[in-house]
Amino acid sequence: MPLIRKISPFKAGIVLAPNQVKESLPIPLKDIVENGLFSIHNVVTGNGTCRVSYKMGNGPVDDGSFATPEGASPIIASQTIGSKVASFKPTVATYIIIVISEIGGANSVTCTTILNLQ
Repeated sequence: MPLIRKISPFKAGIVLAPNQVKESLPIPLKDIVENGLFSIHNVVTGNGTCRVSYKMGNGPVDDGSFATPEGASPIIASQTIGSKVASFKPTVATYIIIVISEIGGANSVTCTTILNLQ
């Protein structure tokens, strides 16, 4: 049975100021994704609103070549206080960057984000 890999793209409890965006380092996929199954578990506290999205690329460094895939929607479009789990199906690439954003514009938000891969 394939393993489920759990990756923390950010430190637990990362705080985002109003309208702030944070990107993870590129996460290699080629040796850890066996079945192409992806999900995000996101826990939010604070009074802001969090969005979780992603960018794909084929190099180990984000040199401007990473992009949001054509037609892709955010993994979690809008989340306030609580816990959400959402699956998503990215296009094929060798690296992924997880992007978290505070989109409410008035308050900070604290996020703990886990990427699950199989």
